[in-house]
Amino acid sequence: MQDNNDKKINISQEKNKGMKGLRTYREDLKEASTKKGPPLKKKGKTKKTKEDDLKSKVPVVPSPPTQPIADISKKQVIGKTNYVTTEDVAEAGKMRVEKKDAEILAEKTKKEAEMREKEEMRKKEEEMKTEGEKLKEEVEKILVEKNELDKKLHELDEKERVIKQEKETIFNERSRVEEILQPTLEKERAVEEKIKGLEKEESTAKTTQEKHDAEQKRWAVEEERRAIEKEKWDKEKELEKIITDINEKELELTEINTQRNKINTKIVLLDKEKEKKELTQKLKGLSKTKDELETEWIKLNDRKKELEETLSPIMEKEKGVENTKHSIEEKEHSASSSIEQRELEQKRWEIEENRKNIEQKRWEIEENIKEISGKINTLKPRYQEALKEEEETQTKLNNINN
Repeated sequence: MQDNNDKKINISQEKNKGMKGLRTYREDLKEASTKKGPPLKKKGKTKKTKEDDLKSKVPVVPSPPTQPIADISKKQVIGKTNYVTTEDVAEAGKMRVEKKDAEILAEKTKKEAEMREKEEMRKKEEEMKTEGEKLKEEVEKILVEKNELDKKLHELDEKERVIKQEKETIFNERSRVEEILQPTLEKERAVEEKIKGLEKEESTAKTTQEKHDAEQKRWAVEEERRAIEKEKWDKEKELEKIITDINEKELELTEINTQRNKINTKIVLLDKEKEKKELTQKLKGLSKTKDELETEWIKLNDRKKELEETLSPIMEKEKGVENTKHSIEEKEHSASSSIEQRELEQKRWEIEENRKNIEQKRWEIEENIKEISGKINTLKPRYQEALKEEEETQTKLNNINN
């Protein structure tokens, strides 16, 4: 900015130098007055005319320079002062056009990249949607199979309840038969004791007749014993059948428990498979969320860097304008005339106005940077939350797989 102001001032000075020696209206007026001759002097006080007052205020015009007017179409260097040539102006215009073309190309490339990114995101969303629908179908199949298994479990529970009731009935029947059998067994034991007594009489008989009598008695008791044993057999067969029925019921109950265990194991596996699929889908969703947050963060961060890069030259420009202003203010204090001071003050006004515009531009960029920084700060907790949830979900999935 400082260089541009210096260039403008130098060009103005050069033009003023080139204009030296040209005739002015006041000079023509002065020459016309001289040709007419000196004015008549009046006696007494001469009244001061407006023309005399005007002449007294007009500064002395220096004589024309002896050297010809400098050609400013060529670049000249006097000390450290650079003068802008037509070639410089053309080159600057060319550079502006090239810069504009480069900006248009960059904007076009940026839009194309954004369109490609949107298309990729759309495809990913479609894939996620397809995978989600597929997962939903798989989960529904698992739920249907689980419902069927639950029905089988219910049927087994009902069957078990019936078998237990039957088993209880059989146990009651066995108790009844055992109770009926008990007197028969007691009679059998009594007969056996009686037979033992008769056999003892046989062995101690002194005569043949005594022995025959004892043997006849034993025969009769043996007949009684046989009848009792037959009665016992009937009861025992009934009891054996009851015990067989009980064993069969026990086997049925064992089979029911085996089936139930198999079904429960399968249900557990189905639950794990369902949870596994849901956790896998959840991980994909969290990964997508993280990618979106990362993409948004990169965009915001890149935009922030662009603004910061834009801000840097503006601040340099602002610093240059401030230095120019300070320099002019110092010159104001050392101005040799009020005209020079007014010129410097007018320049300072222009510089201050330029400074204001630069500062307003800086404010706008700083506000944009602040806004973007705020958005970036809101992304951080969301990303951390997604990352934490992803780790927890992955841990659950690992536990299921193990």
